[in-house]
Amino acid sequence: MKLTKMKTTSKIKFTTAAMALVILMASCSKKDDKIFEESSTIRLETAKQELRADLKSSPEGWKLVYFPMSTEALTVVPGANKSYSFLFKFTDDTHVQMKSTLDLTRLETSEYALKLGSTLKLEFSTYSILHDLADASFAEPGMGGRARGGEFEFLSYGRADRDLIFQTNRKHVELRFERATKEDWVDMNATISNILATDFVAPGYVFSASREGTKLKDSILTLTKTGTKTVTLYTKTTNPTTGVVTKTLTRRAGLGYGTKGIYIMPGIEFEGKTFYFFQWDATNKKFVSKIGDITAEIAGTSDPKFL
Repeated sequence: MKLTKMKTTSKIKFTTAAMALVILMASCSKKDDKIFEESSTIRLETAKQELRADLKSSPEGWKLVYFPMSTEALTVVPGANKSYSFLFKFTDDTHVQMKSTLDLTRLETSEYALKLGSTLKLEFSTYSILHDLADASFAEPGMGGRARGGEFEFLSYGRADRDLIFQTNRKHVELRFERATKEDWVDMNATISNILATDFVAPGYVFSASREGTKLKDSILTLTKTGTKTVTLYTKTTNPTTGVVTKTLTRRAGLGYGTKGIYIMPGIEFEGKTFYFFQWDATNKKFVSKIGDITAEIAGTSDPKFL
């Protein structure tokens, strides 16, 4: 009897200890979850304050080159490669002054907000010229009254050099806010237009990609610098028997003019990377984009194989 009683007592003690351990672990887990939630909230709130400071830090505001229909196929939606330039000057914690190539006669002041969710979001919260891109009543001619697919909620994805990086909320297209200049407010496209007209003139153009100086790819590239600006990539093959040269279209995209470079949308994809912003290299007279160990370039050429 004593032995049985001792076993029963031991079981009770063990069960009680186990239950206490479970309760303690659950309590710790809840505390850890609460600490994690609090630290996550603190991080987002800190990011919010930093982004607000960044938005207001550029004296002349920010320039955005926006291709609202860049995910559409050109064969389905004519004009899907068209870009629109915007200038945003964030004057205080809630107001933003803006101008756009959509209508250069309009200089507007609108409201914006920074909102916390799964990530930090910049929302243009009152109707402005940016919202025209989502309004069917402002559709481009020839689009059958269809809206141009614009968005006005941008998710913050940090910085690249001195630029601010966002993604559109629905289509997740990357956007880049460049620091604007006084000249941009006079003529938004003047800087790059002048470079293309004077410093970037050649018999032909070539897109190339390299890794640490070793060339990996090159393609014929053509630029339409005026009107509906476009970039077209081709490959050229020569029939070994007949000697006939064939050019094959591999890419057609829109061309936009930033403050310090050009934008190509949809971007050029290579080795799992998408190159869409090419910065002007004034020393070597070419446009350059670097992601990781891959450098992509757009340069002038007189080489017959690229003409």
